[in-house]
Amino acid sequence: MEKQKEAELADILQKKEEIMKQCEEEKQKTKKWCDEQRQAAERERKLAAKQARDAREKANSNDPPIRKEKAEIEGLKATIEKLKINNDTAQQKWKLDTNR
Repeated sequence: MEKQKEAELADILQKKEEIMKQCEEEKQKTKKWCDEQRQAAERERKLAAKQARDAREKANSNDPPIRKEKAEIEGLKATIEKLKINNDTAQQKWKLDTNR
């Protein structure tokens, strides 16, 4: 009877050790995962801060506009010139009409 109890106790202690070992492994995995997530969040935060800083610097700088903006600016300048010519023509026509 006593040998049976000792064997059961040894078996229980062995299971306890296995469970404790598994628990420690899970703790290590969880700690590693938390560290990885913290590092990933830090990288994302730094990237977002860099993008915001770059955007702010670009907005404050006098860099030449990009190609798309350049084309739009050229189109607007052409429209302004066309409107100036139309305005000058209309003024001349009006002066001629008022002089008659």
